Amino acid sequence: MKTKTNLLIDLSILVGFLIAFEPAITGIEIHEWLGLAFFFTLLIHLILHWKWVVNTTVRFFKKMSITNRINYMVDFLIFVSFITLNLSGLLISKFALQKLGIALPHNGTWKQIHTLAADVTIYMVALHFALHWNWVAAMSKKHLIQPVRKLPASSNKFASQPVKIDRD
Repeated sequence: MKTKTNLLIDLSILVGFLIAFEPAITGIEIHEWLGLAFFFTLLIHLILHWKWVVNTTVRFFKKMSITNRINYMVDFLIFVSFITLNLSGLLISKFALQKLGIALPHNGTWKQIHTLAADVTIYMVALHFALHWNWVAAMSKKHLIQPVRKLPASSNKFASQPVKIDRD
């Protein structure tokens, strides 16, 4: 169940990030709320993988595979860029902070930092996704595709059903 949970959270993070990445799709207000929700989802992801984070940090300067080293560095860069993205997003917020009763002066520098952090984050997330592609493909097949294929045709709500037509 842990693997399935990880997969669903990871896919939710990816979809949420891609939707939130382009505020023209959702509008600024929804973009801000999605960004905040995404922040908490990422924290859950970090908590679920905390043991790996601690173990890899301890072993980083010792003997460790190059794959783990690269994964760790990419994940660290995602963490830094995402924290920067969220902090700058809060500092340029037009809606979310005001709804929470917080008003901050706006500064164009934070908008530039936010844009740069978003760009770095999207590239790092793409690299992270590529590095974990084999796991994503295998787990998607196991937990998403195979269960759907195993459904009997009679339980499929979209399967065609005979219809009785009264000719009265």
